[in-house]
Amino acid sequence: MFEVLERAIEELEVPVDPAGLARVLHLQDRLAAKVTLAVAAFDAAGLWDLEGDTSQTAWLRRTAGMTGRDATVVTRTARRLRTAPVLAGAWVAGEVTGGQVAVVANVSDDTAGLFAQHEAELVHTLVPLAVADTATVMQA
Repeated sequence: MFEVLERAIEELEVPVDPAGLARVLHLQDRLAAKVTLAVAAFDAAGLWDLEGDTSQTAWLRRTAGMTGRDATVVTRTARRLRTAPVLAGAWVAGEVTGGQVAVVANVSDDTAGLFAQHEAELVHTLVPLAVADTATVMQA
C-alpha cells in the first residue's frame, strides 16, 4: 500500500484550476481523516510508549517532525474522534471537512458530552454547513 501511495504522490501533478485544486484538497482532507483515526488507535493502545516517548504528542513531534502545537491538535482531534464514530465516519467519507471536525474537537468536555448524546442528528445537520456555521451550531 505504501509503495502505491508513494508512487501516486510522485506522479501526481496538482492542477491549478479551481475545480481540480478543490478536488485534490478534498482528497487530502479525506486522507487526513484516515491518518487521524490511525493516530487515535495508536494513542489508545499507548504504542508511543514502546518507543520511549512520554506521550502521543511527543511521539508525533519526534517521528513526524510536527510542531508541538500541531502534534497537540492532531492528538486532541484523534481522541475526540474515538468518542464520535459518526463524525469520524462522515469525515472519512468526505461528508464533513477537517475544519468542521476541528470545531467539534475544540469544544469543552461538557459540550462534547452533549454532542455525543446527539451525535447522529448533529452530524447530519453539520454536513452541508461551512466551518463558520458549524461553529455557530456547536456554540448553540
